[in-house]
This record gives sequence, C-alpha cells and structure tokens, in this order.
Amino acid sequence: MLWKKLVQFGKGFFERKEESTSTDMPLGTAMHNIEITRGRGGQLARAAGAVAKLIAKEGKSATLRLPSGEVRLVSQNCLATVGQVGNVGVNQKSLGRAGSKCWLGKRPVVRGVVMNPVDHPHGGGEGKAPIGRKNPQPLGVILRLEEELGKGKNIAIVLFFVAVSKYVTRNMEIAFFEFAIMRWANDGN
Repeated sequence: MLWKKLVQFGKGFFERKEESTSTDMPLGTAMHNIEITRGRGGQLARAAGAVAKLIAKEGKSATLRLPSGEVRLVSQNCLATVGQVGNVGVNQKSLGRAGSKCWLGKRPVVRGVVMNPVDHPHGGGEGKAPIGRKNPQPLGVILRLEEELGKGKNIAIVLFFVAVSKYVTRNMEIAFFEFAIMRWANDGN
C-alpha cells in the first residue's frame, strides 16, 4: 500500500481516483467528474487535465471552484472522483502535420489576402498586393473614422450608434409602411 497515493479524509484514508461524496472530503480537495444531481453521473470537470477544488461546505451544499473559474454550489451527496483528470498536456502536443489536424476535423485557416476577390473583400490583386481599401467594420461598412473622429475617440461607440440607427430606421420604414396600408384599407371602407 505504500506506493499508492492516499488522501486522508474524515472517515479514514481514500485512494486517489476513488469516488466519494463531498461530505467526506476536506476543504481544498482536488476532484473531477463531479455530479450535479445525485445518480445522473459526472458532468463537471471531465476534460483532459481538468480539476475542481472544494472551497466550502454549508449545510447540504458544497461550493466548488471549477476549471473555468466559476464558483458553483453542488449538493454534498453528489459523487466526485478524487484527483485530476489525466492527459494534462494534450492541447500543447504538436500534431506534426496538416493531415493529423484534418483527421481531428480542424479546417485550414486561410488569410483573406491570398483568396480571390469573389471569396473575400481582401482578395485579388497581382502578387502580394495590399488590400487596396479600408478594412471593413463588423457591420461590413467602410468608415473613415480616423478622419471623421480624430484621435482619442471611441470607435466602438460610434459603430454601436451606426448599427442602432440602421436598425431603428429600417424598423421605422416597416412600421410606416404597415401604417400606410392600414390607413389605405380603412379609407376604402
């Protein structure tokens, strides 16, 4: 038994990777594969290298810090496995070639500059030609914000107001059109 990693809990020693309820675990215990409701199976902290920590116990609930940083309440009767999930460095592993990525379903990432004009706004041109125009904003509108606003102005706020004004004017046009149709229908009667 000396070569096995043991963790001491209130009732005695537990082997790592052993399943137990959080009532038996001391504060600060690392755990994974945590149930949200008793009997449904583990649903939290199941990815490679994931680990959640037991922060507090209050009444019938236990407070956990999940790998995402979220703090969540779980019933103390729910089961969890002690320790961390294996395969910790799987996302740092180099796949080596494009084909390995393809097998995993990862699509290639292609820059817009090397595409044709039909495929992307930055495409086309001879050789390594520049884009040839201002970068489009998220709305697809090219705005000369540097000249219009000057330095130190918040571009995001301006874009927000442009988007809102477009949305409002479009809805006003629709509302006016519906109002005109209703008026015309009422005048006919």
